[in-house]
Amino acid sequence: MKHIARLFLVLFASAAMLVPAHADVFRISGIAVDETAPNQTEARANARTNARLAAANLLIDRLTLPEDRASATSPIDVSEIARFTNSIDTDGEEKYTTTRYISVLAVNFDADTVRDYLEARNVPYVDGQAGLALLVPVAGQNVAPEAWSQAWAGRSNDNVLTPYVASTAIFDRPVTWADVAAEASSAGASRALVAAAYMSNGALYSRLSELTPEGEERAIAVAGPYASYAEAQAGSVETAQREWKRASVVRTTGAAVMDVVARFSDIREWVTIRKAVEASRIVRELDVQSISVSGADLSFVFAGRPDQLAADLRSRGLQLSGTDDGYVITTAR
Repeated sequence: MKHIARLFLVLFASAAMLVPAHADVFRISGIAVDETAPNQTEARANARTNARLAAANLLIDRLTLPEDRASATSPIDVSEIARFTNSIDTDGEEKYTTTRYISVLAVNFDADTVRDYLEARNVPYVDGQAGLALLVPVAGQNVAPEAWSQAWAGRSNDNVLTPYVASTAIFDRPVTWADVAAEASSAGASRALVAAAYMSNGALYSRLSELTPEGEERAIAVAGPYASYAEAQAGSVETAQREWKRASVVRTTGAAVMDVVARFSDIREWVTIRKAVEASRIVRELDVQSISVSGADLSFVFAGRPDQLAADLRSRGLQLSGTDDGYVITTAR
């Protein structure tokens, strides 16, 4: 028995290396800077100062909602957030002259300090990502399928709250999970995000919905109006982030303990379940109480409501369901 348990742990450690990690939401990349000063050193220093401020603004927009910022017990000071920087990395080519500095920078913030700052002002926030989605562009009324598909061609982003990989398929009809399951699996996506574009009164709109392996389709929002396919593409991503954040942000105080049975068919499935639970932004203090070759007894503390927990786990490829015997977690099939 000890030998079996030891073998199981070794297999777990090996399989865990195969599960990709989520991006750090407290890292803001792609900050373009172009500063001129009396000398190169001062230009670089000014660029980094301005990058901190720009990144702090983007970070607060990423983590919080406008209505929550407006109701904070004291105003959020962007310059103070900028002071919570851990490091600044070069995210693109650096160019120097004797008086000018040009680059693209990434700013890394201290997560715990930012959380403490927001919590001290009673500002709800989201500090984790949804599960990776296959983004499926669908052309609707008066929309050219090739043009809408081209707006997404080659696009992916793992640094947003709703990370995605764009589908290479071209659809001009409603899609089901069966239509995209193979490509989603190949991309490592646990769900599909459908962006169905259509024209109305001369403007572009994008109707967003989510597809899951269970065959469900859940309406998210309508983004628009937009003047171009490029604007509609960017607006679709922004709207998906905002709506996921609005549905996921935890506004309740306190926490609850949940005991759950995780059911799986093999070691890879167990690794998927454990990694997804650990990645949940509202789960804390995960305790694996017992484990066998087909199941595990888990206990953890979570903030928010059970339906928020279920939605967060669903976005990470898990199904949380209640039975007569309690809660059960499985991978979405």
